[in-house]
Amino acid sequence: MKRKKVAIFSDVNPTKSYSCLQHLAESLSDRGIDVTLYAKIPISDLKHTKAWRCHVISIYSFIYGKIPFFRRYIAQLHLFFLSVFYYENIIIHELVFFRLAWLAKKLNRNLNIIHYATELYDENDEPSHKKLLDFYRNNSNLPDLVIECNEQRSKLRRVLFGICSPIVVIENSLPSESIIVHKNFIEDVGYKKNQCTLVYTGAAYLHRELDRLIDAFYMSGLGEDLKLKLVCYGPVKDVDVLRAYCDKMIPGKYELYSNVSRDEAMEYVSQSDIGVVYYRPSLSMGNRFAAPTKFYEYLSLGLPIVCSNNDSLIPIIDKYNIGQYVNDESTESLSYAIVSVYKDYILGHVNKAEVKNIFNTNLAYNITAGPSIKILVEKLV
Repeated sequence: MKRKKVAIFSDVNPTKSYSCLQHLAESLSDRGIDVTLYAKIPISDLKHTKAWRCHVISIYSFIYGKIPFFRRYIAQLHLFFLSVFYYENIIIHELVFFRLAWLAKKLNRNLNIIHYATELYDENDEPSHKKLLDFYRNNSNLPDLVIECNEQRSKLRRVLFGICSPIVVIENSLPSESIIVHKNFIEDVGYKKNQCTLVYTGAAYLHRELDRLIDAFYMSGLGEDLKLKLVCYGPVKDVDVLRAYCDKMIPGKYELYSNVSRDEAMEYVSQSDIGVVYYRPSLSMGNRFAAPTKFYEYLSLGLPIVCSNNDSLIPIIDKYNIGQYVNDESTESLSYAIVSVYKDYILGHVNKAEVKNIFNTNLAYNITAGPSIKILVEKLV
């Protein structure tokens, strides 16, 4: 029997973010699929993929990968030819490769296209993508299958873009077996330590609500008992701006780590006590229905969560009582949520062992993704 073969095309670096790409590729590989992930991974980061249970190729590994600016277009051409002449199944991540897939389908009628949609954009989110969004809207039923990140977004995408293709949901979680107990991890000592840690992982951009988080932390008055740990990625100039703002608002009450690997980031998370996830809903539709991997990463290591009031996250917080979301979008409300979760933690009303058990039992990738992966495997030719 011929082994099914699939290529995943992504324009991101999954060693730093979008770990869902790794988990999807490995889940398919574990089910006997020949998987190759093509992604924009700097050569220096390829070492982080050596242990992945799938074949990983960086566009920077090719000769054209050393040509600035033009490599993006040459890579599109390269992947186009692979889609037309080599692969029968391709998974395109986001909209970057949507036109490529459309044209490849014109020449290769047997091409099976799966769209992995980890972001929900409209013109208000990414104005520069307006033409691409228009193209997507006009050809939204090109994919043979769509993968979404939660049920609410699945229903909304179908309505917004008139999608008739089948849609499956794979939450942006992580497999329980992928969680490493880090060397400095201690399970439940928040109420015994002199100082607890509130951790944020993500982009080092103040305009992405980080200034609001820093202001709320300052307003909480917990600086002597709670330290803010920022594990960020981004250009050096943005990291420097972030550091300067922290020095101004909360000097000596924060730690900042920048551009570390995902494993290193998880090490810092494992040494923390409370996680913060903040995507102000009114800013965009994508924020309102945010489905961030870090939400699940925090839970996988037992961290209760301070959370924004996103439609996609409120039901999980309410159902499992694993933290608190803000009442409104004010800095005062975020500050109150920080204080509230901190008090619950030090008083033992929520603890790491319980949070980890809730994750492993109900929210881990191997629990939630199984049925959708099965449908995906059956869909491949």
